[in-house]
Amino acid sequence: MYKIVVFGTGLYYTNRQHLLKDTEVIGYLDNDAAKCGKSMNNKKIVYPENIRGMNYDFIILMSKKENQTAMKKQLVKLGVEAERILSFEEYNDRVMESNHLGRSSLLSNITAKIEIETMQCKKGQDIFKCYDQLKQMINDAEGLTEDESKQLKNICKGYWLKNIDGILLDFFWK
Repeated sequence: MYKIVVFGTGLYYTNRQHLLKDTEVIGYLDNDAAKCGKSMNNKKIVYPENIRGMNYDFIILMSKKENQTAMKKQLVKLGVEAERILSFEEYNDRVMESNHLGRSSLLSNITAKIEIETMQCKKGQDIFKCYDQLKQMINDAEGLTEDESKQLKNICKGYWLKNIDGILLDFFWK
């Protein structure tokens, strides 16, 4: 199990926190003065400058991609090793690779990626592009059985129905 510090406590994190696997969150960092000093999941939210003295394996950047470069630079300036700073996606990939987890974890990882992709599609991405990306994600997953592929397609249907458009469900996910 990895000890992580989460950098970013907004919606990006709250929408994904349940997807963090093999993880013990030991602290939270945020630049928002309104959040610092408050608690989340019984841990205090502090400014990034307070990273010194924390014993962690990784810092996970929980923000949109366009914010992550600045967040990483900020942490490096504070003396954090760049190799220990990962985006949420990089962290999930690393956990999967390093633990050589079983089939259910592989499916959980793909499911997490499907959920993220669906949420991004909901926020205005071209619906046809979103469908193609989800379909490609399933097709690219190596070694899936036919039943596992069907299971993932059903998961896609569920997220699609919940987040995007129930009317177009049958058109896309036959």
